[in-house]
Amino acid sequence: ALGLVGIYIAKNFSVRDESFSKIPDSAIRPITKRYIRSALTVFAPLVKLLGLSTSRSVVLAALEFMIVLIDNPENHSVFLHIPDEALFHLVRLLYKNRLGRDSLEYIDPVINMVTRVNPMKLLGGYDSLVDYDLRDRSMEFLLKLTTLSPELKRRLGKKIMCSPSDYYGVNVTSTTDQLNTKLYDSILPALTTNVGATQAPIHAAKLLQSLADVPENRCGIMYSQRKIIRALTDPTKSSQISEILLNGVLNKVS
Repeated sequence: ALGLVGIYIAKNFSVRDESFSKIPDSAIRPITKRYIRSALTVFAPLVKLLGLSTSRSVVLAALEFMIVLIDNPENHSVFLHIPDEALFHLVRLLYKNRLGRDSLEYIDPVINMVTRVNPMKLLGGYDSLVDYDLRDRSMEFLLKLTTLSPELKRRLGKKIMCSPSDYYGVNVTSTTDQLNTKLYDSILPALTTNVGATQAPIHAAKLLQSLADVPENRCGIMYSQRKIIRALTDPTKSSQISEILLNGVLNKVS
């Protein structure tokens, strides 16, 4: 849209580049309005897909599609305006159970025939419970998203409230000044995970590093400090993760 505006101005105004800043917004907004609207409408269906609780494969496909979109630099300006509801769902998907009532493919055994599930899986730790496919894709997208601007890092670090309304199924979202504890509680276990993508612990460390870049997230890093130090003592973790956590995260709050 900005490129089309530049062409329009170049054809209709005989001015030099340094005077473009003097053109009022009222001359640009009518030209770009329809292009901006058409670009931002992509978020409405994506938010609905991320919020689905009945099809894991659809949610995975939506995450993969968003990763493909954000990998294209031409789309970065669009993702700068990602809605709060999308951030809410992305954080929620960082720690989604694979089994049990909270999973995306839960089948109620009272009214359905279900396959046998080993009870030990329901009693296991983080690696046996987390849906690592959803976690890895959501974390990869959030890592790429937070590199676009400091404002996105600030928005992600704040708690977002999302509640349903009676108006045609539209959810109401509101941001608060509270710490987004769910975000940090979901990232920290991934630092020492042994399931999913091999890059998952590194992505988790880099996402914490990205969040630590803005002073507004200092409280979040301090909230996570003890668990970060515990992750540093894990002998199985690579030196790259330790370097990121020490120099890129903890040093910024010392």
